[in-house]
Amino acid sequence: MPKSSMVYKNTYLERIGELMRHCMDLAKTVDEAMNDIKNMSADLRNPERVAEMFRMDSEFVIQSFMSGVMTEEEARDTLKRLRLYVLNQLQKHFELVVQLLKDTEKKVCEVIENTIKEVQTELPKEVMEEIEYNLKKAREDLDVISKGMRHD
Repeated sequence: MPKSSMVYKNTYLERIGELMRHCMDLAKTVDEAMNDIKNMSADLRNPERVAEMFRMDSEFVIQSFMSGVMTEEEARDTLKRLRLYVLNQLQKHFELVVQLLKDTEKKVCEVIENTIKEVQTELPKEVMEEIEYNLKKAREDLDVISKGMRHD
């Protein structure tokens, strides 16, 4: 006779566990991504940091020219392009950071809402009845099999 041990099989419960793990993984990934987004957007919206970025870019151009990586013409062209960017696009891109955050929030909410809509909230009565029938049938089969094993 086999050794007695507790064996329990519940595939549905196992799948719920898998879903919970996926949700927790996603939440962790989202938390990490949101921290990255929060830090990056704060950096991009901090006036002192923005000024520092352009100061560092200017220093990079000077260092690149001094070390021979850039010619004088390339260095002047790069500084000119940076100035044109600041005059023509920096403010738009500064505002774009907020729009990107809003668009990201909207997309995340849409995905969650669509997933919720796709999931049935109530288990149909017929499914419950089918499950009950299958469990009852399995108990009856177990009774027949165990009686047969006792008579052998």
